[in-house]
Amino acid sequence: MKILLIVNPVATGYSKGKVEKIKKILNLNLISSKFDNVETVLTASSLDGYNISKASDADIVIAAGGDGLVNEVVAGMYGKKDKFFSVLPLGAVNVFCKEYGIDDNPIKAAKNITLSKFIEIPVGFIDDKLFVLFAGFGFDAEVVRLVESNKKRILPKKLSYVFTGLKVLLTKKFGLMDISAKGYDHNPAHLIVSIVSSYAGKHPLGKLDAGKLNLFAIFKTEKKYLIKSLLSIFTNRGFVGSRMQADYIKINDVTLAQIDGESYSIDKKSVFISIKEKAVKLIF
Repeated sequence: MKILLIVNPVATGYSKGKVEKIKKILNLNLISSKFDNVETVLTASSLDGYNISKASDADIVIAAGGDGLVNEVVAGMYGKKDKFFSVLPLGAVNVFCKEYGIDDNPIKAAKNITLSKFIEIPVGFIDDKLFVLFAGFGFDAEVVRLVESNKKRILPKKLSYVFTGLKVLLTKKFGLMDISAKGYDHNPAHLIVSIVSSYAGKHPLGKLDAGKLNLFAIFKTEKKYLIKSLLSIFTNRGFVGSRMQADYIKINDVTLAQIDGESYSIDKKSVFISIKEKAVKLIF
Protein backbone atom coordinates (compact mmCIF):
# COMPACT_ATOMS: atom_id res chain seq x y z
CA MET A 1 0.00 0.00 0.00
CA LYS A 2 1.33 3.42 -0.97
CA ILE A 3 0.58 6.46 1.16
CA LEU A 4 1.32 10.01 0.05
CA LEU A 5 1.36 12.81 2.62
CA ILE A 6 1.10 16.26 1.02
CA VAL A 7 2.12 18.95 3.51
CA ASN A 8 1.79 22.71 3.40
CA PRO A 9 4.95 23.91 5.23
CA VAL A 10 3.62 27.46 5.68
CA ALA A 11 0.40 26.30 7.38
CA THR A 12 -0.14 27.65 10.89
CA GLY A 13 0.36 24.32 12.66
CA TYR A 14 3.32 23.00 10.66
CA SER A 15 6.57 21.76 12.21
CA LYS A 16 9.08 19.16 11.01
CA GLY A 17 8.80 17.29 14.29
CA LYS A 18 5.02 17.11 14.02
CA VAL A 19 5.21 15.74 10.48
CA GLU A 20 7.72 13.07 11.52
CA LYS A 21 5.46 12.01 14.38
CA ILE A 22 2.48 11.84 12.00
CA LYS A 23 4.46 9.65 9.58
CA LYS A 24 5.31 7.16 12.33
CA ILE A 25 1.64 6.98 13.35
CA LEU A 26 0.50 6.41 9.76
CA ASN A 27 3.09 3.67 9.23
CA LEU A 28 1.99 1.79 12.31
CA ASN A 29 -1.76 2.30 11.88
CA LEU A 30 -2.18 1.84 8.14
CA ILE A 31 0.80 -0.25 7.06
CA SER A 32 1.63 -2.05 10.33
CA SER A 33 5.28 -1.23 9.86
CA LYS A 34 7.89 0.52 11.96
CA PHE A 35 9.72 1.53 8.80
CA ASP A 36 9.12 4.74 6.86
CA ASN A 37 6.82 3.79 4.00
CA VAL A 38 4.98 7.12 3.80
CA GLU A 39 6.09 9.42 1.00
CA THR A 40 6.05 13.07 2.06
CA VAL A 41 5.94 16.01 -0.34
CA LEU A 42 5.99 19.66 0.73
CA THR A 43 4.09 22.15 -1.36
CA ALA A 44 5.96 25.22 -2.57
CA SER A 45 3.42 27.17 -4.58
CA SER A 46 -0.24 27.44 -5.53
CA LEU A 47 -1.73 24.36 -7.24
CA ASP A 48 1.08 22.07 -6.02
CA GLY A 49 -1.49 20.09 -4.04
CA TYR A 50 -3.55 19.56 -7.17
CA ASN A 51 -0.63 18.64 -9.44
CA ILE A 52 1.00 16.29 -6.92
CA SER A 53 -2.19 14.42 -6.03
CA LYS A 54 -3.30 14.14 -9.65
CA ALA A 55 0.04 12.68 -10.76
CA SER A 56 0.30 10.25 -7.83
CA ASP A 57 -0.62 6.57 -7.98
CA ALA A 58 -0.72 6.30 -4.17
CA ASP A 59 -3.57 4.31 -2.63
CA ILE A 60 -4.14 6.96 0.04
CA VAL A 61 -3.41 10.67 -0.38
CA ILE A 62 -3.47 12.75 2.80
CA ALA A 63 -3.63 16.55 2.81
CA ALA A 64 -1.88 18.07 5.83
CA GLY A 65 -2.76 21.74 5.76
CA GLY A 66 -5.74 24.08 5.62
CA ASP A 67 -8.85 24.26 3.48
CA GLY A 68 -6.98 25.60 0.47
CA LEU A 69 -4.78 22.50 0.32
CA VAL A 70 -7.80 20.25 0.90
CA ASN A 71 -9.52 21.84 -2.09
CA GLU A 72 -6.49 21.30 -4.33
CA VAL A 73 -5.91 17.69 -3.27
CA VAL A 74 -9.58 16.73 -3.70
CA ALA A 75 -9.49 18.28 -7.18
CA GLY A 76 -6.47 16.12 -7.98
CA MET A 77 -8.16 13.01 -6.57
CA TYR A 78 -11.42 13.56 -8.44
CA GLY A 79 -12.11 10.67 -10.79
CA LYS A 80 -9.84 8.20 -8.96
CA LYS A 81 -12.59 5.82 -7.86
CA ASP A 82 -10.24 3.23 -6.34
CA LYS A 83 -8.18 5.69 -4.25
CA PHE A 84 -8.75 7.15 -0.79
CA PHE A 85 -8.34 10.66 0.57
CA SER A 86 -7.87 11.99 4.09
CA VAL A 87 -7.08 15.25 5.91
CA LEU A 88 -4.88 16.28 8.81
CA PRO A 89 -5.62 19.83 10.01
CA LEU A 90 -2.66 22.21 10.04
CA GLY A 91 -4.39 25.40 8.90
CA ALA A 92 -5.74 28.29 10.95
CA VAL A 93 -9.43 27.41 10.57
CA ASN A 94 -9.84 23.92 8.99
CA VAL A 95 -13.52 24.20 8.11
CA PHE A 96 -13.50 20.93 6.16
CA CYS A 97 -12.36 19.02 9.25
CA LYS A 98 -15.02 20.64 11.42
CA GLU A 99 -17.71 19.77 8.88
CA TYR A 100 -16.73 16.09 8.66
CA GLY A 101 -15.89 15.58 12.32
CA ILE A 102 -12.12 15.21 11.92
CA ASP A 103 -10.22 15.94 15.15
CA ASP A 104 -8.67 19.41 15.12
CA ASN A 105 -5.46 18.00 16.59
CA PRO A 106 -3.46 16.58 13.64
CA ILE A 107 -1.74 13.95 15.82
CA LYS A 108 -5.07 12.64 17.11
CA ALA A 109 -6.54 12.86 13.61
CA ALA A 110 -3.68 10.71 12.28
CA LYS A 111 -4.30 8.11 15.00
CA ASN A 112 -7.99 8.00 14.07
CA ILE A 113 -7.51 7.27 10.36
CA THR A 114 -8.71 3.77 9.55
CA LEU A 115 -9.32 1.76 6.40
CA SER A 116 -12.28 -0.02 7.97
CA LYS A 117 -14.75 2.70 7.02
CA PHE A 118 -15.06 5.50 4.51
CA ILE A 119 -17.64 7.91 3.17
CA GLU A 120 -18.03 9.19 -0.37
CA ILE A 121 -18.25 12.95 -0.22
CA PRO A 122 -19.85 15.27 -2.78
CA VAL A 123 -18.06 18.05 -4.63
CA GLY A 124 -19.41 21.12 -6.35
CA PHE A 125 -18.19 22.84 -9.49
CA ILE A 126 -18.21 26.40 -10.77
CA ASP A 127 -17.71 25.40 -14.40
CA ASP A 128 -14.56 23.26 -13.93
CA LYS A 129 -13.40 24.81 -10.63
CA LEU A 130 -14.09 22.37 -7.80
CA PHE A 131 -15.28 23.15 -4.27
CA VAL A 132 -15.80 20.86 -1.27
CA LEU A 133 -17.67 23.25 1.05
CA PHE A 134 -19.38 26.25 -0.51
CA ALA A 135 -19.12 29.16 -2.87
CA GLY A 136 -20.11 32.67 -1.84
CA PHE A 137 -21.17 35.72 -3.83
CA GLY A 138 -21.77 39.31 -2.75
CA PHE A 139 -20.77 40.11 0.85
CA ASP A 140 -19.06 36.76 1.39
CA ALA A 141 -16.86 37.11 -1.69
CA GLU A 142 -15.89 40.71 -0.96
CA VAL A 143 -14.77 39.96 2.60
CA VAL A 144 -12.53 37.08 1.49
CA ARG A 145 -11.05 39.22 -1.31
CA LEU A 146 -10.11 42.01 1.08
CA VAL A 147 -8.63 39.67 3.70
CA GLU A 148 -6.45 38.02 1.05
CA SER A 149 -5.37 41.34 -0.45
CA ASN A 150 -4.19 42.72 2.91
CA LYS A 151 -0.51 41.79 2.77
CA LYS A 152 0.25 43.76 5.95
CA ARG A 153 -2.30 41.90 8.07
CA ILE A 154 -1.39 42.03 11.77
CA LEU A 155 -4.45 40.37 13.29
CA PRO A 156 -4.95 36.59 13.26
CA LYS A 157 -6.93 35.45 10.23
CA LYS A 158 -10.10 34.76 12.23
CA LEU A 159 -10.16 38.30 13.63
CA SER A 160 -9.27 39.71 10.21
CA TYR A 161 -12.51 38.25 8.84
CA VAL A 162 -14.49 39.89 11.65
CA PHE A 163 -13.01 43.37 11.23
CA THR A 164 -13.03 43.18 7.45
CA GLY A 165 -16.66 42.08 7.54
CA LEU A 166 -17.55 45.13 9.64
CA LYS A 167 -15.68 47.36 7.20
CA VAL A 168 -17.54 45.90 4.23
CA LEU A 169 -20.89 46.33 6.02
CA LEU A 170 -20.14 50.00 6.64
CA THR A 171 -18.63 50.97 3.28
CA LYS A 172 -19.69 48.62 0.48
CA LYS A 173 -22.89 48.77 -1.53
CA PHE A 174 -24.09 45.67 -3.34
CA GLY A 175 -26.37 45.40 -6.34
CA LEU A 176 -28.54 42.49 -7.43
CA MET A 177 -27.23 39.41 -9.22
CA ASP A 178 -28.89 37.55 -12.05
CA ILE A 179 -29.16 33.78 -11.49
CA SER A 180 -31.24 30.94 -12.88
CA ALA A 181 -32.19 27.94 -10.76
CA LYS A 182 -34.81 25.23 -11.31
CA GLY A 183 -36.01 26.98 -14.44
CA TYR A 184 -36.68 30.32 -12.74
CA ASP A 185 -34.78 33.60 -12.68
CA HIS A 186 -33.79 35.15 -9.35
CA ASN A 187 -32.02 38.35 -8.33
CA PRO A 188 -30.25 37.99 -4.97
CA ALA A 189 -27.90 40.58 -3.51
CA HIS A 190 -25.95 37.94 -1.55
CA LEU A 191 -25.72 34.21 -2.12
CA ILE A 192 -24.13 31.14 -0.55
CA VAL A 193 -24.13 27.92 -2.57
CA SER A 194 -23.35 25.10 -0.15
CA ILE A 195 -22.92 21.33 -0.20
CA VAL A 196 -22.32 21.19 3.57
CA SER A 197 -24.62 21.95 6.46
CA SER A 198 -22.75 24.70 8.28
CA TYR A 199 -20.90 27.94 7.73
CA ALA A 200 -17.28 28.16 8.91
CA GLY A 201 -17.64 24.58 10.14
CA LYS A 202 -19.68 25.37 13.23
CA HIS A 203 -22.58 27.71 12.45
CA PRO A 204 -25.60 25.82 11.08
CA LEU A 205 -27.11 27.28 7.93
CA GLY A 206 -30.31 25.28 8.14
CA LYS A 207 -31.82 22.15 6.65
CA LEU A 208 -29.52 20.59 4.05
CA ASP A 209 -30.92 18.74 1.06
CA ALA A 210 -28.29 16.05 0.38
CA GLY A 211 -27.27 15.59 -3.23
CA LYS A 212 -28.39 19.11 -4.13
CA LEU A 213 -26.85 22.54 -4.29
CA ASN A 214 -28.27 24.37 -1.31
CA LEU A 215 -28.82 28.04 -2.01
CA PHE A 216 -29.05 30.58 0.80
CA ALA A 217 -29.99 33.96 -0.64
CA ILE A 218 -30.76 37.49 0.51
CA PHE A 219 -32.86 39.37 -2.03
CA LYS A 220 -32.76 42.82 -0.44
CA THR A 221 -29.88 45.27 -0.91
CA GLU A 222 -30.58 47.13 2.34
CA LYS A 223 -27.91 46.37 4.92
CA LYS A 224 -30.36 45.55 7.69
CA TYR A 225 -31.31 42.30 5.95
CA LEU A 226 -27.68 41.23 5.62
CA ILE A 227 -26.98 42.13 9.25
CA LYS A 228 -30.03 40.21 10.42
CA SER A 229 -28.91 37.09 8.57
CA LEU A 230 -25.29 37.33 9.74
CA LEU A 231 -26.38 37.69 13.36
CA SER A 232 -28.69 34.70 13.02
CA ILE A 233 -25.93 32.53 11.51
CA PHE A 234 -23.28 33.46 14.06
CA THR A 235 -25.63 32.94 17.01
CA ASN A 236 -26.37 29.45 15.64
CA ARG A 237 -30.02 30.15 14.80
CA GLY A 238 -29.56 29.36 11.13
CA PHE A 239 -29.78 31.41 7.96
CA VAL A 240 -32.42 34.13 7.68
CA GLY A 241 -33.44 34.67 4.07
CA SER A 242 -34.61 32.57 1.15
CA ARG A 243 -33.56 28.92 0.74
CA MET A 244 -33.68 26.84 -2.42
CA GLN A 245 -32.27 23.55 -3.68
CA ALA A 246 -31.18 22.84 -7.25
CA ASP A 247 -29.15 20.38 -9.32
CA TYR A 248 -27.40 23.25 -11.06
CA ILE A 249 -27.60 27.01 -11.31
CA LYS A 250 -26.44 29.65 -13.79
CA ILE A 251 -25.01 32.98 -12.66
CA ASN A 252 -24.66 35.91 -15.05
CA ASP A 253 -22.42 38.99 -14.94
CA VAL A 254 -20.70 38.21 -11.63
CA THR A 255 -16.94 38.82 -11.42
CA LEU A 256 -16.08 37.67 -7.91
CA ALA A 257 -16.70 34.62 -5.72
CA GLN A 258 -15.15 32.93 -2.75
CA ILE A 259 -14.60 29.19 -3.06
CA ASP A 260 -13.82 27.21 0.09
CA GLY A 261 -12.59 30.40 1.76
CA GLU A 262 -10.38 31.64 -1.06
CA SER A 263 -11.04 34.46 -3.50
CA TYR A 264 -11.88 33.50 -7.09
CA SER A 265 -12.17 35.87 -10.05
CA ILE A 266 -14.73 35.11 -12.74
CA ASP A 267 -13.86 36.34 -16.23
CA LYS A 268 -16.83 34.88 -18.10
CA LYS A 269 -20.25 36.40 -18.66
CA SER A 270 -22.00 33.29 -17.32
CA VAL A 271 -20.92 30.37 -15.14
CA PHE A 272 -22.73 27.15 -14.23
CA ILE A 273 -22.62 25.64 -10.76
CA SER A 274 -23.26 21.91 -10.39
CA ILE A 275 -22.83 19.08 -7.89
CA LYS A 276 -21.38 15.58 -8.16
CA GLU A 277 -22.48 13.11 -5.49
CA LYS A 278 -20.14 10.45 -4.05
CA ALA A 279 -17.18 11.98 -5.84
CA VAL A 280 -14.22 11.16 -3.57
CA LYS A 281 -13.67 8.50 -0.87
CA LEU A 282 -12.79 10.03 2.48
CA ILE A 283 -11.27 8.04 5.36
CA PHE A 284 -10.77 9.56 8.80
